Amino acid sequence: QLFWTAQDADHLYMLLQLGLGGDLRGVLLRRRQSSYGPALAEEHVRFYASVLVLVLEHLHAKGFVYRDLKPENVLLDAAGHPLLADMGFAQQVSPHGRTHSRCGSEEYAPPELLDGRGRAPAADLWCLGVLAFELVVGRPPFMASKPSQTFEKIRAHAVGGAAAAAELRERLCAVPGGVTEAGAAGICGLLDPDESRRLGCSVYGGFAEMMHHGWFAEVYHRKGITCPAVDWPAL
Repeated sequence: QLFWTAQDADHLYMLLQLGLGGDLRGVLLRRRQSSYGPALAEEHVRFYASVLVLVLEHLHAKGFVYRDLKPENVLLDAAGHPLLADMGFAQQVSPHGRTHSRCGSEEYAPPELLDGRGRAPAADLWCLGVLAFELVVGRPPFMASKPSQTFEKIRAHAVGGAAAAAELRERLCAVPGGVTEAGAAGICGLLDPDESRRLGCSVYGGFAEMMHHGWFAEVYHRKGITCPAVDWPAL
C-alpha cells in the first residue's frame, strides 16, 4: 500500500506499507533448514495463493500485467498476510493486448513468452502456479543450471500434453505427506500451457472460476480462516 509520495530535484520518495514478516523466499529457506516434509504446508500455500489471486485480479482489472511473480516479491506483514511488492516490471496493456519484452525470472517464464507470443494477463496465473509449486515442493517445476536448459524444460512441458501434466501431479504428490487431489488439480490447472484452458483464464469463467475451484473455494467461502503465523525468532 502506498501511503505518501514526495519529490525533490533529484529523487522521488514513496512511503510504502512495511513488510515486517520478510518475504516468502526467507520463509522457504527457514523451512528447508528445519523440516524434511513439504517446503510449506499445503494449507499455507493455498492461503497465500488465494490472496495473490485477488491481488492479480485487481491489477488485471486496471489493465496491468505484473510479470515478476516470485517468492522474493511476496512480502508478509506483521500478521502474516502476503503483500505483492516491486512493480518495476508491471506493464499496462490494452484490452486483449500483449507485452513482448522479456523480463522476470527464467524459472517463471510462461511458455507463450518463449514461443514469441508475449505475455497477456494469463501469464501471471502461470507464474502463480510456479510459485505455488515451489512453495510446496521447495523448488520450481522447471529448473536447470543454465537459462537455456530451463527454457527447454518449459517448452517440453508445453508440448508434453497429458503425460507432462501427470508428471507434475506425481511430483506434487511425492512430497512427504502428499498434496490433496484438489491442491494438485489447482496447481496443475494454473500450469496449463494453453492460455485458454489455464485455470482462471476461461473466457466464460475468468477469476470467478478460481473462486469456485475445489482448492481455492474453502478460503473464499469459509469464515474464520487465519493466516499462517510469522516465524519471528528466525527473522
